Amino acid sequence: MTTSSTRDNTVLLLVDHQTAVMERLVKVPPLEDVKANTVALARAARRLGVPIVLSCNIEQDNGILIPELEKAAPDEYHQRVERQGTVNAFDDPRVSAAVRATGRTHLVMAAIGSEVCGLNTARGARQEGYEVQFAADACGTLTEFYHDIVLRRLESEGVKLTTTPMITAELVTNFATADGREIVQILAEAGRTGR
Repeated sequence: MTTSSTRDNTVLLLVDHQTAVMERLVKVPPLEDVKANTVALARAARRLGVPIVLSCNIEQDNGILIPELEKAAPDEYHQRVERQGTVNAFDDPRVSAAVRATGRTHLVMAAIGSEVCGLNTARGARQEGYEVQFAADACGTLTEFYHDIVLRRLESEGVKLTTTPMITAELVTNFATADGREIVQILAEAGRTGR
């Protein structure tokens, strides 16, 4: 039986939201939507006290993490783990250790590209025992076909699919609180930038 993700049992992992790789690979969902939703996830996690782990892959080739993430999660941005080619971020012991160090059992994640680092990192997290939610609107790839196939495969392997509004609502639980009102504002800003 699965349990709900809460601000007390969840960690956010964002993988490879890098400038050059996003420009090359993200066509579906639209690039600006993916950026807006990724930043909204980071801002919401920070507001709710959910730990954030950021990872990138070969910055020299793929660019730096998008600058919007530095503004949304500055400490985590400067502590990002730069992998050297690993497709499954959990194959890098530093990523695995950073996530494990949070003591959380639920992982919300997003990655670029959906069908490569996204799929393999979600599968790696499941193999390490995490209950995984894949934020499909903060991931992207070249075609609708690729995105659809990876979501189907993830779901068939026990990964829950979610969106930025879905998971942030699940984590905040009440929009009438101060945190809830801030989350509504974060989502509204993401909606004006993306979808």
